Amino acid sequence: MVKTNGFLQYSNKQGISKSNVGAFGFLKKIGLAVPRNAFLLLVKLNAFKMAERVYKAIKKNPKGLEKKWKSLGGSYKALVNTTMKRIKKRIKKGKQVAGMDAAEIGMAPLAAAFAAALPIIKALAQFIGKGATGGSSEDEETV
Repeated sequence: MVKTNGFLQYSNKQGISKSNVGAFGFLKKIGLAVPRNAFLLLVKLNAFKMAERVYKAIKKNPKGLEKKWKSLGGSYKALVNTTMKRIKKRIKKGKQVAGMDAAEIGMAPLAAAFAAALPIIKALAQFIGKGATGGSSEDEETV
C-alpha cells in the first residue's frame, strides 16, 4: 500500500515505519540508509561478533534497542530477523556462532563495511558493548 505525503511516497512493505516519515524522519531514512545496511551486513556475516552482540542486546533490553534503532530510521523487524537468521546457524561444537573475519572475506571489503556502519555502531554502543568499536567489552561471554 503506497501513501502519499506531498512529494514523499513510502511503502510499509519496505519496513518504513510511519513514525519516521516527515521532514526529519525522511532525512534519517535516506541519510542513514547506507550505514544501517552496512551494519546489517556486519550482523549477517557476524563480523566482529556483531550478531552475538545484537542478540545479547535483544535479550537484555529489547524495548530500548527497538526505540534506538527506530530513532535511526530503521525497521526493528529487519534487525531482529537478520540477527536471528545468523544466530540459528550455530556450529555444533561448542555452540559457537559461526562468524567471518578479515582472512575469510578480505580486509578491504570488511573495512569498508565497518567504516560505513561506524555511525550506527557508535549510536548502538550502549547496547552492543564498547568492544564493537575497538575498546574492551565488559560482557564477552558466548551466546
